[in-house]
Amino acid sequence: MEHAEGNADFQKKATNKYCFVPGCESSSYRQPKKLFLNVPTGDIRKSWLKQIRRDIASVSLTSHVYCCEDHFK
Repeated sequence: MEHAEGNADFQKKATNKYCFVPGCESSSYRQPKKLFLNVPTGDIRKSWLKQIRRDIASVSLTSHVYCCEDHFK
């Protein structure tokens, strides 16, 4: 029997994550050890967008969006 690691059907496809903060160039491709957190959806996302001074219309309120660890204290 073949292990799951050897079967392409079971391997998770890697996706690059990019920080949504304006001016931040962090990505999981460039810094694979950096932590990227999911930005909450809906009204909470609107609040986050307002805090970083980013246009609410420029980002979907339901899609996968990430913020890198650099923006948390």
